[in-house]
Amino acid sequence: MDHQSRLGEVHGPSTGFELPDGSFKQPDAAWISNDRVTALKEAGEEAFVTIVPDFVAEIRSGSDPLRKLRQKKTGT
Repeated sequence: MDHQSRLGEVHGPSTGFELPDGSFKQPDAAWISNDRVTALKEAGEEAFVTIVPDFVAEIRSGSDPLRKLRQKKTGT
């Protein structure tokens, strides 16, 4: 966890998420609500968990081609 607030946890690009379809994503920033974090902990999930964050952000730098970002977004 990078940072925890009263509402949830904020994670940076060093955190990866395994999605229900089996894909693995590392967004620049992600937020997960405390309700979902609590449910995961109660289920005994610790390391790699299958979860879709409540919010994600991907920051585009000037050197990132738009095509690459679209591929990252759609998984194609």
